[in-house]
Amino acid sequence: MKLKYIMIASLALNLAIFGLLFMQKGAYVSQASEAYQKKTEAYYKNAVNIVDGQNSVIENNAILWNLACTANQQAKTSKEFATIEKRMVNASVFSSKVSGTPDGNGKLRTVSWNSDYYIVAAFDKANKLQGINVNALLGKAKALEPETAEDEMEE
Repeated sequence: MKLKYIMIASLALNLAIFGLLFMQKGAYVSQASEAYQKKTEAYYKNAVNIVDGQNSVIENNAILWNLACTANQQAKTSKEFATIEKRMVNASVFSSKVSGTPDGNGKLRTVSWNSDYYIVAAFDKANKLQGINVNALLGKAKALEPETAEDEMEE
């Protein structure tokens, strides 16, 4: 008789242990799924930010290249260059700066969207376009320095 009660108690205890195991397994699966989802979403957001940043660089540099090519073909004077620039460039993203050449025989017009990506158009005293320096877009210039850009243009 005692054996019968021991067997029933053992069976009940085993069923309780199996029930706890399955409940714990379900909790572990849901925790792992939540952790995986959070990590995946974080990686995805970071990847999207990186891709968006690269796309922005590509789009802005394409605008500068388009401006340089169009101005080189169509602009003869600084006024024509400024007209083409206004037509092609978004003023909230790009900035334009006019300065004199180091030798004082003309002026430089720098169009940029940050200090690493810019073009420099050189004009003589009569405001005729002498050339457009795109070295920064080619990765050959270090910082936004018109004097250096004019020296590079002469080379």
